[in-house]
Amino acid sequence: MATSGSGATTVLTTSAVALATAGDNELATVVRAQVQNIDTVARLVTVYQVPDGGTAGDTNKVHSQTVYAGQSTSLDIAGMMVAAGATLQFKADAGAVVNLSLNLFRSDQQ
Repeated sequence: MATSGSGATTVLTTSAVALATAGDNELATVVRAQVQNIDTVARLVTVYQVPDGGTAGDTNKVHSQTVYAGQSTSLDIAGMMVAAGATLQFKADAGAVVNLSLNLFRSDQQ
């Protein structure tokens, strides 16, 4: 069985936070990740693909992207998959100035 879902907008912080999680026997695929920088200077958004029980760090960083002041843009992670038990974690280089809207497609693994 396949399901799709769209997440609410989340304000990113300076700490990596799990915003996409795949449950047991599930695969989650990023359909779209849209960010908006409401600050007056450019901000860096970082994405980590963290295995079950792991923590975000340089060894599992999968994407970084600069978002310019006042810009809304898509992160280049569409199609990225999250395996069962893993998470995608997101952070910005400054808190409360970058908003993220994340859309996922979830499917059961057989």
